[in-house]
Amino acid sequence: MLNETDLPADVQAALDHNDEARKVFGGLSTSHRHKYLKWVLEAKKPETRAHRVESMMQRLAKAK
Repeated sequence: MLNETDLPADVQAALDHNDEARKVFGGLSTSHRHKYLKWVLEAKKPETRAHRVESMMQRLAKAK
């Protein structure tokens, strides 16, 4: 099971700064959380990863 200690530091930091995204992410099924994390972790360049983390936060915040 996925828990907060499993989150990469950059994703955790982004969630810590976005209450709405954190609430939505916490309410997702484990498989959906894993899909988001896999998408972020597959980025090869740091700037791509940062963009994906930001995009993830925007998508989660809109999903309220």
